[in-house]
Amino acid sequence: MAAMMLAELRGKVGDRVRGSEDVLTSYAFGVCEALDPEELLVPWSARAARLDGQRLSLAATKAAYEFWPALDLAGQGVEPDVLVTLWDGAGVATLVLFEAKFRSGPSGWPTGPDVDDVTGQLGRQWLALNALAPHEAPGAPHAVSRRVIVYLTADARRPDFVLEGMAREVAKAGHASDEFRSALYWLSWRELSLRLRHARAKPARTTAVLAARLDAVLAERALSCFGGSQEPEAGPVPWRYERRPYAFQSPTAEPAPWNYRSR
Repeated sequence: MAAMMLAELRGKVGDRVRGSEDVLTSYAFGVCEALDPEELLVPWSARAARLDGQRLSLAATKAAYEFWPALDLAGQGVEPDVLVTLWDGAGVATLVLFEAKFRSGPSGWPTGPDVDDVTGQLGRQWLALNALAPHEAPGAPHAVSRRVIVYLTADARRPDFVLEGMAREVAKAGHASDEFRSALYWLSWRELSLRLRHARAKPARTTAVLAARLDAVLAERALSCFGGSQEPEAGPVPWRYERRPYAFQSPTAEPAPWNYRSR
């Protein structure tokens, strides 16, 4: 993974690889898997939000990943991008399903009012996730206390139109819409670059290298976002004042005409 990211940054791969959301997914969650969950996955996921604005709160000391798992929904296959089992300090397990998009939207857009089946991608994945037995999840937990689905996109703003459409279809098909809404979150790829900058400051060299390469890969795809200014460290700030000669010359010989009118 680290070598593949470096190959891309050195121009050794083509545009097809750069434009692949599966490649981007493997990069990002491969780095998350290589690090402790509280180093990257948990703080990144904390930026996910529901339709009501509630943020995703996770606590994890251990994680198990499965990429492109084959889930079953009434005999039909459902394949999300990443399924993660997170254990907190008390050993309680949470399942988090990630459906990642880069330059596309969800497949299987909800059908019209005449069809009662759930055809939208997020709704189908939610139903399959609920039907999954705990021992079939990554890491085979004994029990699962919570199941969450995260829709990951390159959008700068939450795509409410997509999330609302998926939720309405789940309700129309007779399923618990409120339960689906409370478990459905949206997360932006752009939030990842901010979390990576914190990880790059870690003393562990492996963490810093992986974070730096993934941050560069995101920048190549225009998925970085401004991190803002940092608060200065406490303590005296050294400074020096120097007075230097300067000159100013107006670009015009005559003052420019102007007119002021009060309204």
